[in-house]
Parts: sequence; C-alpha cells; structure tokens
Amino acid sequence: MQQLNATINIPADFILITKVEYEQLLNNHTQGKFISLKSLAEHLDCSSQWLKQNVLFNPRYKKDLEDFIHYPSASGEKFKIHQSKAFKYFDKH
Repeated sequence: MQQLNATINIPADFILITKVEYEQLLNNHTQGKFISLKSLAEHLDCSSQWLKQNVLFNPRYKKDLEDFIHYPSASGEKFKIHQSKAFKYFDKH
C-alpha cells in the first residue's frame, strides 16, 4: 500500500465537518418549517389542483395527511403543510 502525506490549507472562513453533521444540518433546516400547497405540488412535480383532487381530499389518505397538513376551515384560509413531515411521507408513499 502506498501512502501520500499532504498539507492542505483551508481558508479561515471555511470549516470541515463530517458527512453526518452535514446531513443533520440539512435536516434541521426544514424542521418546523411550513410550506404552501403550491410548494408541495412543485416538490411532487404535479399541479396543485391534481394534488388536491387525487391526494389531499382522497378519504384513503386524508386521515394520515391531517397529522402534518392543516386543511383550510374557512373561505380564504390556506393549507399549511409541515415541510419535513410532508416530504418524508411522500417519499415513503
């Protein structure tokens, strides 16, 4: 086995972190963040209308979705969607 010893200068405004720490930081970025229906539809690559008709108001999924989606209860109110929980749910299902 060959070995190479090297010195790499890292600028003062940069830091090195492990991959695990980096992934935790990415996950923490979305913790507690709420998004709009439009943002969720863009993430899922579908229209908002299709998402509402085929998923959000489908009785088969609605009970699960209510854990992380606030449905409008009055005219003019908007959906409030917990980003990390929604993305995790849709990635799984």
